Amino acid sequence: HVGDSFEADVLGARAAGVEAVLVDRSGSGARHGVRTIRSLREVASLL
Repeated sequence: HVGDSFEADVLGARAAGVEAVLVDRSGSGARHGVRTIRSLREVASLL
């Protein structure tokens, strides 16, 4: 799952047993061991 909200997207995906990727446009860094990308253009590199 790819999303830009830690609480809604990352925690929701984890609760469902799905790997999460956080879109961190500000570049503030990874939180809680979450894979991060800066833009949706980077999604293809994760596949």
